[in-house]
Amino acid sequence: MNRTGYFPLMLAVVLSVLLSACGPSKTIRTTHAGGPLPVTGALSQWPDEIRRGEQLSELDYYVTNDDEFVYLLINFKNNRLYQNALRFGFTVYLDGDTGFKQSFGITYPAGILHGLSPIPGARKSYLENPGWAAIPENARMLQSIEDQMHEQALIISRSNQKAPIIPVPVNFNNLRAQDLELVMNRTGNVMTLEMKIPIAGTRARQFAIDPGGNTFLLGFEIKPPSYEDVTGESPTQATADARQSQYDPYGRSRPDNTQQISNPALYYQLNETYSRWVKVQLADRRK
Repeated sequence: MNRTGYFPLMLAVVLSVLLSACGPSKTIRTTHAGGPLPVTGALSQWPDEIRRGEQLSELDYYVTNDDEFVYLLINFKNNRLYQNALRFGFTVYLDGDTGFKQSFGITYPAGILHGLSPIPGARKSYLENPGWAAIPENARMLQSIEDQMHEQALIISRSNQKAPIIPVPVNFNNLRAQDLELVMNRTGNVMTLEMKIPIAGTRARQFAIDPGGNTFLLGFEIKPPSYEDVTGESPTQATADARQSQYDPYGRSRPDNTQQISNPALYYQLNETYSRWVKVQLADRRK
């Protein structure tokens, strides 16, 4: 067995597991906000009595609702998670009465890779070559993408579980016109996101949760592109080859046909997915 190719695969799997949490293992029961909340990205605008959520090592989140909207505030505390959200995008799923996960999502921030996608070869160079971002022209382009990040969002909407997950850019003015508000505050290595999302969909509010009864699934996800998509290498095949015995039935050494991973650091980075799910039970609406 070629342990040079095998070890990075195993370590990346461990990293991915450590940064992920499977399935909704917790239920958050909200407290009614008492009326509309200003969407400012500041937790100080939330009275203590309506703050329901979790304080985790990597982020804190709080959720509440009034009669028409769900309010969600997320505060990043882990710098690595924060940087991955900036690079790859951060998706919030709000799955209502669909019966499957990842039916309705908002990717915000959309991520640097999304900003680079219209430029041929830029995503690949940005990921594979650490020095690429230091070139003055590229540095200015990246700074421009970051400066505009607070006004760019992607929407995911699927009608069935077999449909592909395709984030679609949506103009911020269109979101506001449908009463969906997004705010991002970034200071140093800290980022706070706040969202105001309609509970029930109407003709004027097409981006809505539409919960089954008073509950919905809330998910947070960071999902980088696959290593194979970026480099053309196939770690899946390398894993399969590595599992084969290095000797044939006659005790002779097999040829080493495992595929080398040319960029282990990039492989680790692209396997640092993040996923966390909870069930949210909304406070009774008063209307």
